[in-house]
Amino acid sequence: PVIVECKQDTPTPADLRQLRGYLRKAARVIGKKVRGILVHGGPAKLPSDVKRQSNRHPRIEIIRYSVEVDFSQLS
Repeated sequence: PVIVECKQDTPTPADLRQLRGYLRKAARVIGKKVRGILVHGGPAKLPSDVKRQSNRHPRIEIIRYSVEVDFSQLS
């Protein structure tokens, strides 16, 4: 099982604590270890406190997304 948390901006240590809370609750309910992934739209370089916090147990994988929209008129 995997829980994916999505954030629009740079993740914070509080975001990681929130996701870990979800992981603990889910593990109690289903009786299995649950993985956590945090997807964010912030910068590619994460603050050091966020990197440290993501490596604590249970480890949370952090993935960055970006969306680009381009409109052009065809001639």
